[in-house]
Amino acid sequence: MLAYLARFEGIVQHVHFRVAVRQSAIAEHVHGWVQNQRDGSVFMHAEGPNAKLLIQALARPNAYTNAIPILTDFRCTTPIGLRNFTILETQP
Repeated sequence: MLAYLARFEGIVQHVHFRVAVRQSAIAEHVHGWVQNQRDGSVFMHAEGPNAKLLIQALARPNAYTNAIPILTDFRCTTPIGLRNFTILETQP
């Protein structure tokens, strides 16, 4: 199983970016989570065969959400065996 941790900056908060990420992940059968950070960025953990492609696709402007994500960190990580995709509360 492949797993990735990604960080998006740019216009990614207050534009429904996390909801769009979750919808896209479910459509692509990717498991993981997405979470706003206090600094205005968004972290995403994604697992599954389509995880890398999903992250790359999300790193494009999205007319539906008005998001302009900039992928600033993208690395392999350890899979944790998640079975769904969730939106986590904003990092305290």
